[in-house]
Amino acid sequence: MMREMLEKCEKALAEYLETKRVAYPRFYFVAPADLLDILSKGSNPQAILKHLPKCFDNVKTLEFQVAYLKASGFGSNCQKRWRLGTWNRSRCV
Repeated sequence: MMREMLEKCEKALAEYLETKRVAYPRFYFVAPADLLDILSKGSNPQAILKHLPKCFDNVKTLEFQVAYLKASGFGSNCQKRWRLGTWNRSRCV
């Protein structure tokens, strides 16, 4: 009985995670436990920084400022800056 309930919960969780992966395909590169962590801490961006390399190639860090979000890559000097939902290329050297 308990095993059947556990299997039912696991199946429901897998289906839920699949809906998130279909909505955002980069989540296919993330393990289920990491995806649960991302989804549960989605309102706290600093808490999910450790998962960035699993979702995005060449993103090393994000710097959070009041009006901007700046992403920096590992292998280039190219930086992008987003402001209020739009992004503008700040510089690429």
